Amino acid sequence: GGYPGLIEECCSHFVVSVCSCFGRLKPALNTNAYSMLLALLLTPEIQLSDTRRMMCLKELLLNSSRDHISLVTKALISELTEHTACAVSLRRDDDLLLPRVRTTLGLLRSCLVSLSTHSRRWGTMAPHIPAILAHLSALVSHLLLP
Repeated sequence: GGYPGLIEECCSHFVVSVCSCFGRLKPALNTNAYSMLLALLLTPEIQLSDTRRMMCLKELLLNSSRDHISLVTKALISELTEHTACAVSLRRDDDLLLPRVRTTLGLLRSCLVSLSTHSRRWGTMAPHIPAILAHLSALVSHLLLP
């Protein structure tokens, strides 16, 4: 029973609320809570417009500590790896895959912008950039294959 879509809608309201006041919440959010929030933002089932999703991701990144940046780095590599596996799959569904790829690339773009402006805090991501770009390159080449 229940109400269809209610959980997704509650999750999206929760995510937007937490991200909008993340600067004040930061001391209360441990790494597990941060990981959960990031995972929710990268999940297409959470009903958010692309603009809203990117706004939330930017807000999250803006207030991230060095420990948080390590989690973002791991999440990026894991998402790109998963997308590549989906792109290679014989049962590939672009309607499901492409929105996830778009979100991940939006997160990567925001990270690269932050990396150049807040480089001390973001230093933990810098050594992983070559690996991230290699994953991205593999994903793109598989997406472009017929």
